[in-house]
Amino acid sequence: MKTKKKTEKPFDCVASKRKAQSRIYRRIKGLTPKQEAAYFDKATQTGPFAGMWKELVAKNRKTRTSGKLASPTRRTA
Repeated sequence: MKTKKKTEKPFDCVASKRKAQSRIYRRIKGLTPKQEAAYFDKATQTGPFAGMWKELVAKNRKTRTSGKLASPTRRTA
């Protein structure tokens, strides 16, 4: 049976994802659901993808005819 050579990857996507998840977990650990929702709302407004998120929300508001556009990060009871 042949063994595959291990190649060096310039970027490890799985390791990067796990690192980001761990960082977020440490930040929201112990928060109430309401505080957690506020954390993610703020992150969508100020994070690296804030501009893209604002464009998406604006586009969705234009296409909706009625009702309030809820943030996907907000929890509803």
